[in-house]
Amino acid sequence: MSHTLSPEQVADYQSWFDNKRRLRALVHELGELGLSIVEADPRTPRRR
Repeated sequence: MSHTLSPEQVADYQSWFDNKRRLRALVHELGELGLSIVEADPRTPRRR
């Protein structure tokens, strides 16, 4: 879903947009970290 915002609305909500981008980046980073931990675990079966 998308909406067209006025320049004033964009200015008002810019911090929300920035926070959403940062949150997505952090969630991605957390996911990558979790995968690396599982891959480093010696109990994780290895693919051939």
